[in-house]
Amino acid sequence: GLLQRDDEREAFLERLKGLSLSNPIMMGFGISSRDTLSYAFDHCQGGIIGSAFIRVLSEHHDQSKSIIDFIGALK
Repeated sequence: GLLQRDDEREAFLERLKGLSLSNPIMMGFGISSRDTLSYAFDHCQGGIIGSAFIRVLSEHHDQSKSIIDFIGALK
């Protein structure tokens, strides 16, 4: 996936955290599973789930159940 755990990326995220920015630092690329969301929270204040959520909506007829299942899998 897009989210690779390499030293360069982690060093960049640590530098961002050290800037004391007024807005939260969010990661929004490659977030599609519990592991990638956990990685985002390890290095940022949150993760943005965009494409993976849209994919769930477009691939399943029963969207309510699909949303519940998808969010449950992220916890």
